[in-house]
Amino acid sequence: GYSYGTVIGQVYADLFPRNVRAMVLDGAVDLKLSTDDRTLTQIAGFDRSLEAFIAKCKRDNCRLEKLGGAAKAIDDLFAKAERAPIPSKSADRPAGPGEVVIGLIEPLYSAGRWPELERAVESGLAGDGSRLVQLTDDYLQREPGGDYGNAQEANTAVNCVDQEASKLPTRFADFPAAAARFAQTAPRFGPAVATGLTCAFWPARPDPLTPPKAEGVPPILVVSTTGDPATPYAWGVAVSRQLPGAVLLSYGGEGHTVYGGRDGCVDKAVNRYLVELVTPAPGAGCGNLAAIPAAVPTEAPTAAAPGANASPVASPAGETPAPGAFQPAPNRAVPSTPTRRPWVWVVLGLTAGLAIVTPGVVVARKRM
Repeated sequence: GYSYGTVIGQVYADLFPRNVRAMVLDGAVDLKLSTDDRTLTQIAGFDRSLEAFIAKCKRDNCRLEKLGGAAKAIDDLFAKAERAPIPSKSADRPAGPGEVVIGLIEPLYSAGRWPELERAVESGLAGDGSRLVQLTDDYLQREPGGDYGNAQEANTAVNCVDQEASKLPTRFADFPAAAARFAQTAPRFGPAVATGLTCAFWPARPDPLTPPKAEGVPPILVVSTTGDPATPYAWGVAVSRQLPGAVLLSYGGEGHTVYGGRDGCVDKAVNRYLVELVTPAPGAGCGNLAAIPAAVPTEAPTAAAPGANASPVASPAGETPAPGAFQPAPNRAVPSTPTRRPWVWVVLGLTAGLAIVTPGVVVARKRM
């Protein structure tokens, strides 16, 4: 399984451990984390991946260096979109703040698409938001005619049942504090997901998944990439420790999942395991071995406010919205904090549930 497929794999191993001959989990999801801590640690992965892009851009003297460096160019792009939507020469709409955020996140799933990220930032700053709109449409599976696939709907349906209810805010007045907390761990993207609105009005009762015990299961191979933005490396380490007898294969590199043509060393190790049932040696690694940490913290950052309880679901006036209703956030100034970008507090939580498990379903590895 890749990405969300590793959730299916873990549940299967837990229910039917003696039916498993061999199982590979590439880009594993840590089911031990709370809903909100999983959101925070994942969005921190995207921030880290963006920093890796910025560092590579500097090493390679990419075109954004002429604009003061990639970090400055990205921050300038955020600011430009906040002032006014960026016109698009070859897209059907301008690039607003939402298109900038999603347009930056989409190419972070694969280092092979980083040149697209570079060009999108450059052209956006030059006054053309077309590339950002196209990247956003790629993420949301928007067709040229304006139709959409159902991935986002499926994502919401799956996650709102698989996970416990979020304790993040649903009241507008509480968003700035939550965004500021998330920005401490993920400065650029964290505020985008600091909201509990995604499942706040979901009518079905959640039935949260729990970490697998999988008693009696044969050794499972967990593959984890150090620079995976969607399923962070620490998740793979945690899952390999939770599953009895599991073996971790680390890949030093960037991108979401790796098996299946991205690295010959990983492919060889996984194929040998699948065919011969021979697991890699403990501590085995592929790719850039220097990128593989000697130790990974066992405690993840927490999304909870100190001593805070979940805010009740209520509209600004205090009345409870109808199930499924969305009350748009008022357009108002926010006190200056390191979070910046108040427009993203709700954008991603409502469009894609970005920092939660997006449907990978066993073999699709596009996103988590």
